[in-house]
Amino acid sequence: MTQTAPSTAGSPTSVSRRLEVLRPGPWHRRLTAIVGVGAFFDLYEVFLGGVLAAALAEPWHLSHTQKSWIIAAGFLGMFVGANVMSLLADRFGRRQMFLVNLGMYSAFSLLCAAAPDVNWLVAARFLAG
Repeated sequence: MTQTAPSTAGSPTSVSRRLEVLRPGPWHRRLTAIVGVGAFFDLYEVFLGGVLAAALAEPWHLSHTQKSWIIAAGFLGMFVGANVMSLLADRFGRRQMFLVNLGMYSAFSLLCAAAPDVNWLVAARFLAG
């Protein structure tokens, strides 16, 4: 009886080697662009709180606590949203929940622009997060 060497066709090193030699195609470029746009808006939202707090401090006569809530509301919303949306994504599908997430983010971001006072702005930033 002869013994054969174990196959390495599915080993992690052969998979990584194969991935290294693949040339990026249109699908990869499109995926990179989509992820890049998503990362841009995510970072935009993160930095927007600090800019809003500084820009609105004088016209709205904001206290330090109110400025802190403007900044924190987005992060708190992201924390709650990540936990809730991950459960919904497992149930209804990631693509479906991603589209719901984008729609909610867009709607509540527009609501932020129309916020009449700091309480509305904090609530809209939380919901956008």
